[in-house]
Amino acid sequence: MTFSLKKTGIFVKTAFMYSCLKDWRWDTSRGLDVYDLWTVIDGCGQMRNAGRIFRISMGDCFLLRPGGRYIASHDPKNPLLLYPVHFLFTDSGGKKIFPPDDQIPPFHRRIQNMEFFKQVLDKIQIEVLLGRRGFAAEWLRLLLLELDFSDNSVDIAGVNAARMNAMNSMKNTVLMNPEKYSSAKYMSEEMKLSYAYFSRLFKKANGISPEDFLINARIECAKRLLLRTADNMAEIAEKTGYRSSFFFSRQFKQKTGLSPKEYRRDACD
Repeated sequence: MTFSLKKTGIFVKTAFMYSCLKDWRWDTSRGLDVYDLWTVIDGCGQMRNAGRIFRISMGDCFLLRPGGRYIASHDPKNPLLLYPVHFLFTDSGGKKIFPPDDQIPPFHRRIQNMEFFKQVLDKIQIEVLLGRRGFAAEWLRLLLLELDFSDNSVDIAGVNAARMNAMNSMKNTVLMNPEKYSSAKYMSEEMKLSYAYFSRLFKKANGISPEDFLINARIECAKRLLLRTADNMAEIAEKTGYRSSFFFSRQFKQKTGLSPKEYRRDACD
């Protein structure tokens, strides 16, 4: 069976922010038994894995794999503040699975917009504390998809850093509030770029067209609203940027295989 990050089950075990003590050192010599989205919120230190040494600071994010050995330490004068999220991938029956390494986000990323990233981490933590792990899983999926789409190591010739930062900021807005953009063309107008050039630039930077990115963001937002609100289809369509509930329902079913009502019903069963 082909693994899909958009469709696979996710079970969030724990999510918490951790301030490392002065003599802190971490060594998973026995190996991890879960995946760990390990984000540096503040401080300085280093991470070692498989002969590689990473100098780490605010914005470094690692997706640690089960069974891996990771050794981390920090500067006692500038201690690390970490935000680990322990989770598992699961199949339709709830059994844990271990997808191929090349089908999940890479081991290391530099996060460009830490404010957005931490806001979502906070949402994950709150949902876990409230016992709503289904909601926590959907927020975590949002971050994993963002890591999967983003390739911060890519340097696009001829594109200045300010423009790329503006595009990343726009992406984060789309993910959190997709209703703010009526179309990908409107996104290009905000960037003050021709639609054709913006589309090429966006796809080269993110591996997905702006149209598909916007649709995916709307569908993921709709899923959250279907699960955690009693809003009707017209209200959800409006909150996710659709002009009609009919088009929203049709596109939702195209993307998920279920109508919005079926998705909500199945999630509640």
